[in-house]
Amino acid sequence: MGLSPITSRRWQAIGLLAATAAVTAVGGPATAAPAGATPATGEIRLAGTPDAVPGSYIVVLKDTAATARAGLGDRRRVVAERAQTLARGHAGTVGRVYAAGLTGFEARLSESAARRLAADPSVAYVEQNQWASGTGGTQSAPPSWGLDRIDEPTRPVDGLYTYPNTATAVHAYVIDSGIRTTHRDFAGRASSGFDAVDGTGTDCHGHGTHVAGTVGGTSYGVAKGVRLVSVRVLKCDNTTTAADTIAGVDWVTANAVKPAVANMSIGFRSGSTSVDDAVARSIASGVTYVVSAGNATADACTQSPARVPAAITVGATTSADARASFSNYGTCLDLFAPGDAIVSAGRASDTASATMSGTSMAAPHVTGAAALILAENRTFTPAQVRDRLVAGATSGVVTSPGTGSPNLLLRVEGALRNPYTPVEACGSGYKVINSRPLAVTGGALRGRVYLLYNGSNANNCVVTMKATSLGTATQVAAYLEVQGSTRRTDSGSYSYYAGPVRAAAGGKCVKWGGSTGGAQYDSPFEHCG
Repeated sequence: MGLSPITSRRWQAIGLLAATAAVTAVGGPATAAPAGATPATGEIRLAGTPDAVPGSYIVVLKDTAATARAGLGDRRRVVAERAQTLARGHAGTVGRVYAAGLTGFEARLSESAARRLAADPSVAYVEQNQWASGTGGTQSAPPSWGLDRIDEPTRPVDGLYTYPNTATAVHAYVIDSGIRTTHRDFAGRASSGFDAVDGTGTDCHGHGTHVAGTVGGTSYGVAKGVRLVSVRVLKCDNTTTAADTIAGVDWVTANAVKPAVANMSIGFRSGSTSVDDAVARSIASGVTYVVSAGNATADACTQSPARVPAAITVGATTSADARASFSNYGTCLDLFAPGDAIVSAGRASDTASATMSGTSMAAPHVTGAAALILAENRTFTPAQVRDRLVAGATSGVVTSPGTGSPNLLLRVEGALRNPYTPVEACGSGYKVINSRPLAVTGGALRGRVYLLYNGSNANNCVVTMKATSLGTATQVAAYLEVQGSTRRTDSGSYSYYAGPVRAAAGGKCVKWGGSTGGAQYDSPFEHCG
């Protein structure tokens, strides 16, 4: 992830007319210093970093009882009026105004004026605006593999992607470079909600379209029926500022249709308290946020919004289940997901595809999985979604995850999992050697049948685990047949699984399978010896 120095930008004016006289609701006007006295100054956070935007500052105001009680419309008018008063008092102008994700505004003024503004008693803090970029974008040619991996507990994969639902009742907000909403893979489910760049909603880079495709494309997506909403904050060169990013988060906070998830494949390498605060408040409003860990091969806890505790922070893996060489790591990660050479929708045409690598590509796999969870648990809080994802992830398969990283790899089935495991069903000493999804026409997952082996007694074991109607007795079956012997079957109305069915093969081939929810799998004779 590289950030190119940008010395000039066309700032967009926001016409914010103060319609009330309640200026004192967010603090009184700045008090002039006594004649001859040196004006008080305060700290400017992130001043002078390599990514600092000259002459632009995020001013976060202290919340008051009046603003806390106000509705969003009144709150925005009050904050806009206060912003104009403060900016004029320090020979500055107002850019963007925030009233949902944050209480504050973007001020354009000199550094000395910003330091004086930071000392105003109504100001919580002032932070210099920062440049950032999308945390991905390296293009290559190999075919995609991510969907096939996330529905499997272990490799090798089976060449299929099965899923429990399509998340049609969930909205996914893609805070990125825009979405080519007319792309055929979105099947009319994508729309433009907000554009902080030029108001067109156009994706002139491709990053956002690719991310959206992984979240919810019909072919490329994890959640194949989710409603995709573009929140454009990245420009054509894949860069943004804290001011524009907060504006996008602010819009999501105010307008999200719930249940809702938001994907932020964006990274501020110097960190940004104002971005962190905006994301944290948006999560507190009930929107689940999934964010990329960053591509600097460094501690993700140094980057925003990856370090936000309530966000779901995602690192990237390769098709060999290794942490990708570029992926950030550390205790701020929640889990890993496929992020190397991922094929998804492209911006070049309505049928285009593109291959990209980055933690930007890993995060939308998790965003799609979060949407699947919300589709079946519509009242879940963001914390409950995160806990379900973490609890369902495959443990211990990521090689070289990095210091402090959780060794957890996204698993869609696991995130929606049966409370029992195949090993618990078969008993101590058994290990999974093969499994197959049980899915009906269209790919909807009903369960999975597992073949396990115990090396200490040379026994095989088969168990069929349900993925739907958990806790309710429905018809489930599991069987194991040793070549030349009578088939052993366990079939009945069970709440969680059928089996275990055990047998010693004695050097012979075995045939195994099972069924649940109208879906069935039957293996050939295999695993001989």
